Amino acid sequence: MEATKTTGRDATAEAPAAHDSLRSIFARFLKFGALAWGGPAAQIAMIKRECVDEEAWVSDETFRKTLAVYQVLPGPEAHELCVYFGRLRAGKLGALLAGLGFMLPGFILMLGLSVLYVEADLAARAVRRGRLPAAPKAVAALDTAGLAVTLLPAVGQVAAGRLELTPVAVLAGVAVLVWGAVGRIRRRVLAGAAAAASALVLVVAVPLVRLLPQVRGVWLWVSLAVLGALLLLGAASLERGRSVVAGTLRRVEERMRDWP
Repeated sequence: MEATKTTGRDATAEAPAAHDSLRSIFARFLKFGALAWGGPAAQIAMIKRECVDEEAWVSDETFRKTLAVYQVLPGPEAHELCVYFGRLRAGKLGALLAGLGFMLPGFILMLGLSVLYVEADLAARAVRRGRLPAAPKAVAALDTAGLAVTLLPAVGQVAAGRLELTPVAVLAGVAVLVWGAVGRIRRRVLAGAAAAASALVLVVAVPLVRLLPQVRGVWLWVSLAVLGALLLLGAASLERGRSVVAGTLRRVEERMRDWP
């Protein structure tokens, strides 16, 4: 009887974590990226069939729970699953290579289409045919969506309490800001600045929000008084430097006046 119970436990237990070579991890997920047509449902089904049903890297129950978590988090869950399986089989570098391999085919495809668009002078042809007016709006919408997908997850993680990701959110915002300044695109500059500023504010605000409910009695009023004094001090500093701030903002606005 004991042997039967042991066998049953062994049959349902998770397979021990194994290690794959970085080359095999990258090649496997590069294949997933090259065949990833049909949207998230098709991509996730393909990943599950190979990594769970055929390779048995994790059980069906573990896969379902992991997928449920990734569906709640921001970002594409198919890509997040690739990173998860890469981390599971080859560590942190495996996670990086798995995510890179999954994205690389789509990146190359979009880069090729962009080069074709520029080299074939499709914009000039569209102008001659009177078909361009809707194009800038579509490009702006896609660019805005891309900025949201790039910046919101990191800032959202900081807001959720993962303060160790603050440098990631700030660097992402600064990178988008610099990218917008180099390309002279106003919405990228504003989005990057907003993301970086939000992350810096949240890294102070989140601990305060966590701390205040735990403070009682006199210390609560002392904490609120200190916080109010800091806010007044900051407001006074901005008031003294109002002309400098206004002049800087005016110069920035004049510089970005013709930016899209």
